[in-house]
Amino acid sequence: MKKSHPLEEARKSGAKQYFTGKPCKRGHTANRFTVSRACAECSSVAAKAAYNAWGTSWTSTMIGGAKRRAMEHNVPFDRAAVAEFLRRPPTHCAALGVKLNPGGGRSHDGPTLDRVRPELGYVAGNLALISSRANAIKNDASAAEVQMVADW
Repeated sequence: MKKSHPLEEARKSGAKQYFTGKPCKRGHTANRFTVSRACAECSSVAAKAAYNAWGTSWTSTMIGGAKRRAMEHNVPFDRAAVAEFLRRPPTHCAALGVKLNPGGGRSHDGPTLDRVRPELGYVAGNLALISSRANAIKNDASAAEVQMVADW
């Protein structure tokens, strides 16, 4: 008789988690969630990393936005790397040096998560927190235009 897979058994019984005994891609031998098949330990690590001095709501919004943009631009997205980066966010804009205001929303000093090299995606070593103003300049102005303003 063929033995059923732990995921199938969990779905039949209505369990929220199941155990395979096999390590996830990060090496955790832990339960997995029945709905998403995600490793419970990876999810726990990401959740703990997401809490920081600016609060979980802000962090969750940043992570969700980054994930959406990664899918739109077809670039890699590493949730754990983004969460870890945001765990202790810089207090000043990496580009302009202005103090970031996490409650600033879309104001000039509001923080935005940036990909240093856009084609590499949201991965460790390619993340920066910059002000909305710096992001607008980066997205809207060419290098020549920025130089023309600087020369003026």
